[in-house]
Amino acid sequence: MDNLISNLSNQNNQSQNTNENQNPITYDSLFDQLDQEAQERKEALLAQFEMQKKARTLALPTEDKDVKKQLRKLKHPICLFGENAENRRDRLRDVLMSLINSGAEIPELITHKEEKDDSKEKEKQEMYFTEGSHELYSARLLCSYYSLLRAKERIQKQKNSKLENADQLIEEKARISSVFKKIKNFTCQSSQIADGRPISSCAISPDNHFVVTGSWSGSSNIWSIPDCNLKFSFEEHLERVSDVKFHPYFISISDSDSNEMIEENSNEPTNHPSIKTEAPFAFATSSLDSTIKLWSLTKEESLMTLKGHTDRISKIAIHPTGKYLGSTSFDKTWKLWDIETGKTILTQPGHTHEVYAIDFHCDGSLVCTAGYDAIAFVWDLRTGHQVMVLDGHVEKIMSAKFSPQGFQISTASDDHTVKIWDIRKKKNIYTLPAHSKLISNVLYEKKNADFLITSSYDNSVKFWSTNDWSLQKTLRGHDAYVLDFDISLNSQFFVSCAEKTWKFWTFDD
Repeated sequence: MDNLISNLSNQNNQSQNTNENQNPITYDSLFDQLDQEAQERKEALLAQFEMQKKARTLALPTEDKDVKKQLRKLKHPICLFGENAENRRDRLRDVLMSLINSGAEIPELITHKEEKDDSKEKEKQEMYFTEGSHELYSARLLCSYYSLLRAKERIQKQKNSKLENADQLIEEKARISSVFKKIKNFTCQSSQIADGRPISSCAISPDNHFVVTGSWSGSSNIWSIPDCNLKFSFEEHLERVSDVKFHPYFISISDSDSNEMIEENSNEPTNHPSIKTEAPFAFATSSLDSTIKLWSLTKEESLMTLKGHTDRISKIAIHPTGKYLGSTSFDKTWKLWDIETGKTILTQPGHTHEVYAIDFHCDGSLVCTAGYDAIAFVWDLRTGHQVMVLDGHVEKIMSAKFSPQGFQISTASDDHTVKIWDIRKKKNIYTLPAHSKLISNVLYEKKNADFLITSSYDNSVKFWSTNDWSLQKTLRGHDAYVLDFDISLNSQFFVSCAEKTWKFWTFDD
């Protein structure tokens, strides 16, 4: 028995010694094992980060239809349940990365811009020109002659009114103070419902006897002032009226003893008041039906219809000579029309988006156009050259007006600001944070440019001093967007339109 116990003890000791020799456990071996596992995890993370980096730099199609084409080309389903375009693009990235890691060949990616056939020739940008007509040549000559005379008169007038001593300075300050005092007394004297649809535009006649309003219904109405009674109504446009303008030389002669209109060289009465017009037409209207119509107060039908734009017409302006009309359109062009013949004498591209605003310089030498590209251009009518680029707004420009002084332009934008540009310096000299919403129109006082007027979608009209650009008066009375306004030549009357009404403002005695 003792021998048996001794043998078993020896075998157990030998087994323990064998196990200790085969699996020795030490601190060094344990740390080495942990370091090896950490290194493996580190390498795996680095590999994962490298794959993510490659995935981010991988050029993928941006359009969903191109992503689907690529997935189909790789023999993967083009759409999974509950998957949107972003998820689909991420799935394409994962598929391509798995192919890259496996070393498989990747087919050429499909992109919308690069899938065109190489056989097609690339468009070459080159200079081009359109041959000017004899009518355009004559118009440029007339604008040159007219503008030189007007500029000479304007500059001489400015020299004569130059303040040379303290007494003249005091008189000028007193005059401006009187103007601002009158402005602050502007109150609404009348409010008229003009149409069943919103009123898009309004204008006061040069003789201060009439107001014309244009409506979204396509009709135009003539109202007498200051009694604000409806006199005429004209309906020919098929779409909404976008703008209305009186001819600058329009003069009306009303017969106070009769409410019947007597046409010139005729003794037979008709259904209109007695009006005689010195201009070739009384007023012009533009419309979304891509036409411009010229109207007389002696006929119910339009005198002439101007056709040429391929999209809706935004705004119109009449040249100081009274012989030409400018128009802007959503077809990205502006046109110059001969009023006598009704023909287009100039179609000018240049804007990259819809053209909206237009105005002629008081001398008749320049024209300013602006639009939805947030840029205004100044063009020389005498040469046809683009002479100035007004780049500064961040949203579409809704209105642009020259100052009667001749050296400033104001532009109103959807960015809620009005920018003042100096033509002489060719730069922006002041930015006016005028309103809290889109500014629909801007206009200088028509005689001396003593103040600037702005209207906005915040339902207000504001008057600003052109000396220090301080706010002088805010007119509130409309319950909707103020779309348009106008002021008389003598600054005694003011009209504004919003929604279905127009309001007549004057001084409160």
